[in-house]
Amino acid sequence: MSIHTSSKPLTDSNQPLITLVDCNSFYASCERIFFPKLENVPVVVLSNNDGCVIAMSNEAKALKIPMGKPWFQLRQEMQTSNNPQMRNIVARSSNYELYGDISARIMLLLSRFSAWQEVYSIDECFLGLDNQLSQKDPKQLGLDMRETILKYVEMPVSVGIAPTKTLCKIVNHWAKKCSRKLPNTDPRACGVLSTTELTDKQLNNILKSTPIDDVWGVGRAWNKKLLALGIATAYELKQQNPATIKKRFNINLYRTVQELNGIRCIELEEERKVKDQLIFSRSFSQPVKTRKEMQQVMNIYSQKVTARLRKQHSMTNQVTFFASTSMFAAEQFHRSFYIPIHLPTPTNSPTTIIKASKLALDCAFEENSWYNRAGIIVSDFTSESEALSVFDMFKPDYDDSNMAGLLDEITHKFGENSIGIGVGGMKARPSWNMRRNYLSPRATTHWNELRTVYAN
Repeated sequence: MSIHTSSKPLTDSNQPLITLVDCNSFYASCERIFFPKLENVPVVVLSNNDGCVIAMSNEAKALKIPMGKPWFQLRQEMQTSNNPQMRNIVARSSNYELYGDISARIMLLLSRFSAWQEVYSIDECFLGLDNQLSQKDPKQLGLDMRETILKYVEMPVSVGIAPTKTLCKIVNHWAKKCSRKLPNTDPRACGVLSTTELTDKQLNNILKSTPIDDVWGVGRAWNKKLLALGIATAYELKQQNPATIKKRFNINLYRTVQELNGIRCIELEEERKVKDQLIFSRSFSQPVKTRKEMQQVMNIYSQKVTARLRKQHSMTNQVTFFASTSMFAAEQFHRSFYIPIHLPTPTNSPTTIIKASKLALDCAFEENSWYNRAGIIVSDFTSESEALSVFDMFKPDYDDSNMAGLLDEITHKFGENSIGIGVGGMKARPSWNMRRNYLSPRATTHWNELRTVYAN
């Protein structure tokens, strides 16, 4: 393939910049906020039903624990290991409510630094620096961000600053490695790296040390094709002719090449306030085998998904109910169903969705099948204001919209399990409820789970 050299230097000080702030070992770091004794201790966070490892602290990564390792296997290894660190591993069940709230606090703090913000994931955020709020030196601004998040949330973050999103991802990764591989840099600036402080040679050395499969936007299929063409690093991809890449691959990889050359092709995106599809789905801690249990599942899920609809002021015209047995079940015992139902008028009422779920179960549920997962998908949305004005003539005599609003008020004040409709309002946890034996307190969202501080 032909070699291309950009005429625009990567470290051009006049280019507008983008910042990527990435929380370090986010789930494990969240667990440490209220349990400082976990600092320097290997921490693993488990998937639903405490199934397998989905996140780790750096100390756990140093033990070479593979991501996705089943917890029961890791627990056995801990008991027989001669490594003290291995025996000291602390496991935590996924505490998504805590993680979501910590994330929201971090994103709110970061919004002070720029009016141009894109929340990319629960632990990552892009910020545009080409506005009036960002007149400081980029490096100092990154240090201020890092210090602010550490001070108010006690979350360690890494900050990468570059003219493009793709370069941001790469320099952020190297910011996590600190400054030990970059000569003549201040060790106190560990965790923050900007292309403005690097020479072209230094940045190119970073790109040469970045494997092609670590480049943002290069998927598995492209990785194999690029390696076959002798393109093994980010630097080698940067050197390719963008037009040739576009012809051999597609526009997305063309943009990646341009971005590696410092030419911005992927702009920051505004967060979508209204999603066009909502899914509520969970695995069960033990199989659901009876119609009564599955109806309880659908009752609870109907209330969860409609609460999300009301939060974004939407109504749905289409609801789909699904469930399946384990993928490891013998073929003759494998069961699943996927039942879409079109509603006559838009709704975000839990009772309407519950009634629809009964129809779906009448059609598809098979008694004594060991279902281990179920869920509800709502789609084809209409805004509340539009639906209420257009469909007034079709409103039923009994309108439960006030009841739905009352449910929202009560659950907001007293917690999500404080009230419900029918079997969905049972106080006792059902037997199939997701298993979380190592759950830490939801210390930022539940009064009765706040951390207690004792004064001497």
